[in-house]
Amino acid sequence: MDWKLSKQAEEDFEEIFDQIVESQGIDYALDFWEEFDKRCDQIGAHPMRWQVREEYYPGARKALLRQWAIFFSIQDDVVQVDHIAHQRSDPARLLH
Repeated sequence: MDWKLSKQAEEDFEEIFDQIVESQGIDYALDFWEEFDKRCDQIGAHPMRWQVREEYYPGARKALLRQWAIFFSIQDDVVQVDHIAHQRSDPARLLH
């Protein structure tokens, strides 16, 4: 299944990427980008294997990458990455 980023997920990713560049350097940030892309490919290949997390919003599922949680849903045969958040962040910000 194909995947795409929502506008919110794009903003989340840009913020995380910039934080990683600032704290750990561009090489580490580029590694994160590559790992993120691979994880999204894995999610797209098997979206039903990931945790259902409907306490956040209807249809929500969650996959992990390092200390980050990738929240996604399936919409019209496409996996949509809805949010990317630190695993310890306030989950209330994810509620739709």
